[in-house]
Amino acid sequence: MSNVCNNIDSELIGEFNDDIINIIKLKSDNNWADIRSVDGNFIPSEREYPFGKRIVFEPIEDIKNLNLQRSRGIGIPDDCTIEDIVNNVNHSMTIGESDQVRINEIEKVYHLLDASVCDMFKLKFCEIGFRIPRLMRYYFESHDMQPFGFEYNPLNVNIAKKMGYDAIHMNLMDPDDSIKRLKEASLVVCYHVLEHVSRPQEVLKNIFTHMSIGSYLHIEVPIEPGIPRLQFGHLFPFDHHDLKYMGESVGFKLITCSRETHTGGPVVERYMMLKDHE
Repeated sequence: MSNVCNNIDSELIGEFNDDIINIIKLKSDNNWADIRSVDGNFIPSEREYPFGKRIVFEPIEDIKNLNLQRSRGIGIPDDCTIEDIVNNVNHSMTIGESDQVRINEIEKVYHLLDASVCDMFKLKFCEIGFRIPRLMRYYFESHDMQPFGFEYNPLNVNIAKKMGYDAIHMNLMDPDDSIKRLKEASLVVCYHVLEHVSRPQEVLKNIFTHMSIGSYLHIEVPIEPGIPRLQFGHLFPFDHHDLKYMGESVGFKLITCSRETHTGGPVVERYMMLKDHE
């Protein structure tokens, strides 16, 4: 499996050129201010859950959220080249402290669970919302798991594909049949993704439905009660225990809960969840 695309040829230029031009245009001179504005892009609404009322931002149309998430993607300076983009991604493939906190937790859970019921590393590894394929490389190298991942930003998908990874474009709020591939994975991770959708419980239910019995989901969200932080591409404001209630309501068995984060990191909640029934 390749870790970087070393040969930037005309085919690569053709695939990325339109997306790069579009991203630079969307960024404009005001550094994404128009894209990250509620006006003309999102409808604030109050939604009631068993655990409380939440203010969410509903995109007026799918493209509004896609453009918002593009604003939080891989940085594209105005004068960059395709070589710069690929090199920047390659330099970001080293496991960082935030990754290590999550990896250590998965390893700890694996060793604590009864080996007869824990097949966490038996099948494929899947990351939902990978941005760059750093964890796909890690689980391939450390556990010999064949990795694949879902990502909403087309540029991230194309870069990962050119690096040799099995990357799939997916809109979690309107998934296509490729979500059925979750059945292939025994370990699914999803970090800082659900706050980027306006209906996270429905997304979580869809994830549960398409995972295999006996597979694990390691999932993390930031705790940001109140109004969604649109400047970070967030559409849902998670409060403490929201994710717990959502996970249990859609059918997951909760194994662990943690608020440990990296040095200087945000307030988060992270759960290991097991699908133990259809």
